[in-house]
Amino acid sequence: MIPDFVTHYARGEPFRSVTAAGSEGWAKAVAALDEDNAWGLARFRDPHYLPRRAAVEARMRAELVVAGGAPQLVYPHYAFLGARPSWERPGTRSYRIALADIPPGAVSFTVGDSLLTWDPDYRAQVEARQGASHPLSGRLLNHRELTAELVPLVEVQLWWQPR
Repeated sequence: MIPDFVTHYARGEPFRSVTAAGSEGWAKAVAALDEDNAWGLARFRDPHYLPRRAAVEARMRAELVVAGGAPQLVYPHYAFLGARPSWERPGTRSYRIALADIPPGAVSFTVGDSLLTWDPDYRAQVEARQGASHPLSGRLLNHRELTAELVPLVEVQLWWQPR
């Protein structure tokens, strides 16, 4: 069964994006992060991480527009299709949003982490360690293309600001 909701997880203020700070604001945004309000802090030590993340997000947004989407943000917020119990831990809050409550054209789906499957350098590194990516990796999917088998693999991009 395909869930009819997405879940955004946050330690700090929800529905925030470091890439939305723009390249001139990235250092300040990252400096404000710590283990109490973010996770995966090591990724920000890679000087290529944020430029690559922003480039991938620009490509995804462009593909969404070509496919008829109507993104309201330049940089998305991320969520999972359904819930992920492994993310529900102390200090982390979950925000559940019904798919029906998301404005039309303001959501997209990818198989796997979009950065690791859309950036050729990161994808090559992952595939060297783990083998070939899923055949649908590196594509933007719409809700009609999702199957129950894909649900555990799906990353959701929210191209609108929830209230």
